[in-house]
Amino acid sequence: MIRVITSRELLDLRRDKRLILGSIILPLILLPLIGGIIVASQIYHQPVILIVNENPLNNMYVNFLASSMKSQGAVVYINNYTEEPAVKLVIPDNFYINASVLNRSVYVYEYTLISSSSSASDIANNALYKLDVNISYQRILELEHNTTIPPAKIRYPLLVVEGYVSPTGVSVSSKNEELAQLSRIISFVMFPSVTPVVLFVVDSFAGERERRTLESLLATPSRTFDLLIGKSIASGIMGILSSFAEVLGLVLFSIAVPYITGQSFAFSISFLSYVFISLLVTVFLSASLSLIVLIAIGGSVRNVQLISTLILFLGMLASFAGMLLNLTNLSFPSSLILVIPYVQIAGGIQSFATGLWQNAILYLVATAVASALIIYFASRKFDPERVLLR
Repeated sequence: MIRVITSRELLDLRRDKRLILGSIILPLILLPLIGGIIVASQIYHQPVILIVNENPLNNMYVNFLASSMKSQGAVVYINNYTEEPAVKLVIPDNFYINASVLNRSVYVYEYTLISSSSSASDIANNALYKLDVNISYQRILELEHNTTIPPAKIRYPLLVVEGYVSPTGVSVSSKNEELAQLSRIISFVMFPSVTPVVLFVVDSFAGERERRTLESLLATPSRTFDLLIGKSIASGIMGILSSFAEVLGLVLFSIAVPYITGQSFAFSISFLSYVFISLLVTVFLSASLSLIVLIAIGGSVRNVQLISTLILFLGMLASFAGMLLNLTNLSFPSSLILVIPYVQIAGGIQSFATGLWQNAILYLVATAVASALIIYFASRKFDPERVLLR
């Protein structure tokens, strides 16, 4: 009977070709689109910095600053400008004199436009730091004749050896760090893809209700459990199509980023496989949540909209949690956020990316089991009159 109901739902689904195309195309383009927006924002929205030089004798230092800031992607104007600068640096008239005297301080005036991007200020401060190092190094060279110690040993006494460790303390490579950053992006864009599943589950009942066919369907010998499972399987197939499209979008994004930015991007088949399984579990969870809320509040058109909004809100919450939080290292009571639906899936993706394999598998298994229990509970508590009349 489950097969009959599933076939009936799939036949109804095939008639709505726009829904099928939308469920495939939207996840396929979502991740590359967001990546393109990020890259475009870096290329076409470059921070603008103005340098006001009050004395031509400062040109050596002004050119040093301008070159440094341009190398970091900023648009630099000297004295005259055609775009409103986010940061203005004023090089005083006596700058070159103070820079050449050992015991004098050198002043630069920095003005930042309120509400502007912080990247312009960061670039300006990085360039000023490099200039500070350069002036300091030149002063040390003047003192070199008094000592046999190389100036670099005095100016750079601290050497930093960088490395990365997983949450368990195991040393990992920079590729793992790139993978961890990629997991945050995936968490942010994956949960909007639950939309087709949610809409199809609730709309299948609402459609039966509007067409007056749910009464006759419930009057057949099929069990309530068969009805719910059949509709869940049909909606799950829709979700699987979306999952394939999203994984393909992830592959396209990972391939395109190095060519666009010139930077390498971590990518592995095992991580891709885990993301795909996570998407399938997300589909399963979406179907179960849709069913339990539908049974709780009824299947009217207004309630269908409420159900979709509620579940999509949970997906958005998980998206921002996965993007902004480190879900692999939460202490109580912050760890309670993992109880919220979908958040544990984002936590699993982050755990896998950082090498916490056991936690990653545990999150998926626990979510899948909870989803199965929700569907079983929904089948036991299913009240046809509630769905028909409310």
